[in-house]
Amino acid sequence: MKVNKLLCGLLMMGMFLDGFLWTDVFLGFDFRGVYVVLLIAIAIEATRSHYSLHRDILIIFSFLLLSSIPGIINNTSIIIVVVSQLLGSFIFAWFVYLIIDSKRNLESAMRLYQKATSIIAVTVIIDQVVFLVGGLDASQMVFSFVPARSIENYYESGFYRAAGILYEPSQAGIVLAPSLVFALIRKQTPRVLLLLFSIVVTFSTLAYIGALLALIISKKGGIKTFLTVIFVIILFQFLLFLPFISDRLSPLLKFSTLLFYGNNLYATEIQAAGGSVATLIANAMITIEGIRAQPLFGHGLGSFRVYYHELLDKVLIGASELIGFYNKGGGSLLLRMLFELGFVGTIIIFVTYIKRLIKILKLKLDRNSPEIAWVSASTCFFMVSLLRKDAIVSLYFWIFLVGFTVATSKRKAFN
Repeated sequence: MKVNKLLCGLLMMGMFLDGFLWTDVFLGFDFRGVYVVLLIAIAIEATRSHYSLHRDILIIFSFLLLSSIPGIINNTSIIIVVVSQLLGSFIFAWFVYLIIDSKRNLESAMRLYQKATSIIAVTVIIDQVVFLVGGLDASQMVFSFVPARSIENYYESGFYRAAGILYEPSQAGIVLAPSLVFALIRKQTPRVLLLLFSIVVTFSTLAYIGALLALIISKKGGIKTFLTVIFVIILFQFLLFLPFISDRLSPLLKFSTLLFYGNNLYATEIQAAGGSVATLIANAMITIEGIRAQPLFGHGLGSFRVYYHELLDKVLIGASELIGFYNKGGGSLLLRMLFELGFVGTIIIFVTYIKRLIKILKLKLDRNSPEIAWVSASTCFFMVSLLRKDAIVSLYFWIFLVGFTVATSKRKAFN
């Protein structure tokens, strides 16, 4: 690795503490406090050696900028949002590339990510144990350093949804599932058991889906994969009977059916569904309305938050009564891509990803190679993110995008 391992480790841990290390600094647009730390690390490396970004990463940013131009032309006021999104993403991507600057560093970066997520898994388990021993007040006290964490919302249907030092339980599905893929591929039984147990005690539907995807993706082809898929289907049917899962999926299916038949939906009725389900339904309706207005090229990077309230009032009856809904990016990477990049941008991303995936699989590399491990873990990460996570300006998003890019590319750094 090119930068100090301790610094890398601290920042890898810090990527999970959204409210703790990512405190926003008001400069007219989003400029997070952690950017300063990252820029210092980049500057230190720049003084040590000639350094530049990978060509493919520069192509990604060129694509994001070009795809936002139609949205900027349609509404010039979003240019500040687009710039802040590109700036934050560029800083994260550049720092991650300090860690994973070539295929020879994929192995060490994987071990670093596994160590960080193992610590995260332990804190999730501690969170559940503390609750069982001392109740909500004890859990709130132990993890009170995590800002904006409303721990009362984690007790549902008789189950406590542990989160540890993560912002929320569903985030475990985002960060632990890829680590589970790494551990399964490398046959690291103790780490597999640790990660699976921590995922179980989150009682998060998304975390369970992430674990199931990890089990499928990490398996080789043939009869083992077939049996694994069958096992996963049976297990998922069983999970549907668990109250903390059925209580969330039932209203989601109900409202999806009503939307399909064109029924009017009331804001208060959706909010009664609770939490992430209500948010996902509202954001899906906003995305559909946004696509109708700009189907081909979308509204521009970061524009979801700009149009959120305007479109929410349009698609939901009594929308002004909604309180505390997530409005930054749709709550789902798929919804965000469709709204901000349109069908053209979304299709380009999917086609490019699949082409690179097929290309590296055709090389028939050893299953234990770091390239295959990163491609598998990245695929798991993005599949889970398509369902429930929209953060583009985040360290873990760029860890897997840069990791996938380096693993599937033969190109050298751009000089």
